[in-house]
Amino acid sequence: MLDYPQRLRIDSTDSTGVSQVLFDDSIVDPYVESVAFNDLHPSVALDLPRNQTVVLRIQQTGRGADWWSIYELKLWEQKEER
Repeated sequence: MLDYPQRLRIDSTDSTGVSQVLFDDSIVDPYVESVAFNDLHPSVALDLPRNQTVVLRIQQTGRGADWWSIYELKLWEQKEER
């Protein structure tokens, strides 16, 4: 189960073209925890800061032992509190 990025960066671009980094860190620890919970289908959930994303870019920024892939990607929208 070496099919995961060592370090991940997620960038957001809003409708005005302004970009910001939403996440830039290692996901090794959350991945290892998820493998311990479900070794056949490990998953990692990332809570990102509030944003108005129209373009989302996900990239590996660390070096891994091999290639990696995303098997499934789910995105949730959090509605603003009133």
